[in-house]
Amino acid sequence: ASSNASSSVRGRWKDCARGRMGGRPGKDKKIVEQALTLYDSKAYSVDEISKTTGISRATLYKYVNLRKENQNSN
Repeated sequence: ASSNASSSVRGRWKDCARGRMGGRPGKDKKIVEQALTLYDSKAYSVDEISKTTGISRATLYKYVNLRKENQNSN
């Protein structure tokens, strides 16, 4: 079983070297920007933004926090 696991890890490293990261695809950048604009306006609740854009509350907060971290690091 361990040889299969190490083979899998080697395969992922090779894919990474080729620029293939795997995993789930990210959210559409335009939709995220729209959600953040609505969030910044403070005119809509997080639930309303979630229903309008199709982004979950958790994902919205993830992007809000990422943006804060990026602003603090600059």
